[in-house]
This record gives sequence, C-alpha cells and structure tokens, in this order.
Amino acid sequence: LVLHPLLGNRYLPNMMTKINMAAILISASLTTNLIIDGVGHNWQDIQCMFDAYYNHTVSPGQVQSIGGISPLVLIIPSLMYDLAVLLLSIYILEFTVAQAPYPMKGMIIGLYYFFSGFYYLLGIGYDLIF
Repeated sequence: LVLHPLLGNRYLPNMMTKINMAAILISASLTTNLIIDGVGHNWQDIQCMFDAYYNHTVSPGQVQSIGGISPLVLIIPSLMYDLAVLLLSIYILEFTVAQAPYPMKGMIIGLYYFFSGFYYLLGIGYDLIF
C-alpha cells in the first residue's frame, strides 16, 4: 500500500516473492534475537538477556541497563518479527484467495480466520496452563 504508488508499475513482485521476503524477514529477526542474546550471555556474563530484564525490578518510566546493554535493543527484532508476521499473513491470504475457485473464495477466507482464531485461542490456553 505504501510502496506501490512510489514504484508505479516498474516493480510488482509476485505472491511467492512476497511470501519469501516475509520469511526472510522472520529469519532475520530470529537471527538478530540470537545475536543479541549471545552477546549478552558471552560478553556480559548474563544468563539470558530476556530473562534478566524481567527478573530485575524496574520502576515505571525507567529502563534499567543490564550489564551495560539496554533492554530497549530487544525492540528492534520484536518489531521486525511483528511486521514479518503481519506481512506473511496478508500474503498467504492473498495467495490462497487468488488460487481458490470463485465459488470457494468466501469459504477460504472464513477458514483462514477460523484457524487464525483457533490457534490464537490455543496459544492463550497454553500460556494459562504453563
């Protein structure tokens, strides 16, 4: 929606290219998370940077650095991952609707939203149990 008016008709990636770009962005965000955690673990002698932030008491409005590394650096991979999942869900829905026969398009969209909500409900249940 943002890049299409800027690029015009010069570059219109196909659906599989869009899905692959979103998958690469997910991989990049997970790799960034591993690098940040590895630096915090090996270089600063922190067990796990993600757990260290939550185990320290931080008063509201303050960000406490742990071992000289600010926990705000974790926002970068989190935003990358959220953007990639959003784009991937849009592109997968676009691909399935484009490949479905015309009479089944409504059912495909309904099944997509049903399973999205079902897996979201399973995730909430998993968090409550464990």
